[in-house]
Order: sequence, then C-alpha cells, then structure tokens
Amino acid sequence: MSELTFYNLHDQLSLIEVSGEDSAEFLQGQLTNDIYLVNENSAVLSGLCNAKGRLLAIFLIVKIDDKFYLICPREISENISKKLTFYILRSKVKITLDPPSLSLHGFISETVQKLQEFFNSIPENTLASQKNDHNLIIRMPAVSQRYLAICDKKTTEELSKSCIEKSGEYDQWKLEDIKAGIPNIYLKTQEAFIPQSLNLDLINAISFKKGCYTGQEIVARTHYLGKVKRRMYRAIIEIHSKINFGDELFVENLSVGKVVEFAKTKSNIECLVELKVDGNSNCIKLNGEEIIIHELSQK
Repeated sequence: MSELTFYNLHDQLSLIEVSGEDSAEFLQGQLTNDIYLVNENSAVLSGLCNAKGRLLAIFLIVKIDDKFYLICPREISENISKKLTFYILRSKVKITLDPPSLSLHGFISETVQKLQEFFNSIPENTLASQKNDHNLIIRMPAVSQRYLAICDKKTTEELSKSCIEKSGEYDQWKLEDIKAGIPNIYLKTQEAFIPQSLNLDLINAISFKKGCYTGQEIVARTHYLGKVKRRMYRAIIEIHSKINFGDELFVENLSVGKVVEFAKTKSNIECLVELKVDGNSNCIKLNGEEIIIHELSQK
C-alpha cells in the first residue's frame, strides 16, 4: 500500500443532514445510541430500528456546527431519509439528503504527514473527530491509520487533483470495516437483524441508559432478559460464485445465518456473517456450494 491511499466514498455512501433546534431531541427518540455523545470531537456508531427492534440502518454519526450527519450506504439513504421525515411531525427539524456542498472521502495512511497537507489537525483516537475550517476528519477503527473526511467543494477539488493516482477500490475500504467488525445494512437486509445479532452492543453502538426510542423495548429485553441466540462473525470464504447481501447460509437444509457484509480480494471473499451461536460451523453452504470458513472469531 502506498503511503497515502485515497478513497472517493461519495458514490457508495450518503450523508443525511439533520438540522434544526429540535434535531438532537428528535434523533434521541429514533436511534439506539445516545445522540448527546456526538460533538465535533467525537463520532458514534448507531442503529435505527423499526417498532419490532429490527434494523433499518446502521450509521456513523458526526456533528458539524449545529448539524448532525448520518452516514450510511447510498442504496438505503433515500428511503431512510423519507422514513425519518415521516416522524418529524411538529418538531423543528429539517432533513437534507446529500447536501451538494459536501463530499465524503476516505484515507488509509502509513503516516499522518501526507494528510497534514490537507488537514491541519488529525484526530488520534478511534472515532475521535477534528474540525478543519469547513471540513471534518474522523479516525476510523482499523489496524492501520484510517480516516473518513467530510469535505467542502474546495478541499474536494484539491484532493481529487493530488490523489487521483493513489486512489483505492471501495472493497479495500470495506475490508477494513469487516476486520473491525463494523456491519452495514442494505436494501436486502433491512428488517433482517436485531442490533445484538450484529454485535452493535459489542461495538458501543447501543446505549442502555438513554430513554425510549423506536424498537427500544425489544432491544432492552434481549439485553436484560434474553440470551443472544445469534451473533456476527468474520469469515474468509473461498468461493467464486456470485454473493449478495442477505444470502442465506445452510448446514444441510437448515438455515443457520445470513451474509451481512462482504468485500472481494484477489484470492477470496471476506465477510461478516450472522450465525446461530450454538450452530454447526462445518459444512456451511452458500447458494448451494460448500464454503470453507477459515476464521470464525466473534467480534
């Protein structure tokens, strides 16, 4: 990997801007995590559930000035924006999908020196953020130094000119999320999982101390009374057939889980999969083909 690899994330991820004097209170009633933990120096991961506690989206949430930004896959961003708008009612809240003045970019770097050509201050801790003029840079979970930046038009133009020869593929960016155990929700997996089955409680994306939110009763009951029957695992799969989000995994004719996230490498496909905790991890089949799970470590 070069010293600094640039990722144009705007084609794959969306920004949902939530603004207005009631925006914090509004989001607090919708999300699994505590929105009051978010400020210009700290980002959080959080889920959005339906009334049955099933995930509709997973966000990285940041704040710039008085506005919150919910970052999620582009393919679900429009229907999520509409759903959030439906719940505004009389609240003084405005929701804007993909503000035209902002773009999303990612960086994986061996050192911070190259990044400091564009950003004066670089956050050191995971999910810490730092505002630079009109830009915000966030340290993302990863073994390497990985950063996500929300940039204005001027910075985006400068980055595009300077980094075009050092750009990386989106699967490389997703691979770092997979290694860190960070899932996403897509159109085919909306309402398929509860937060704990994707380990949101293990990556600090759920607050059990905040007040009520949509689906909270189910999430809390699972936490306090029930045993989590499904968990998310990382799997390395040797397979060359087509793979989709939400594909079912089988042992014989018994469904044991689903594909949550995947990224293709030169030699295999690395995945996050949701599986029964007490299930058999041998002879798992995907789309009729037997697959080999090289690593099955609970995150």
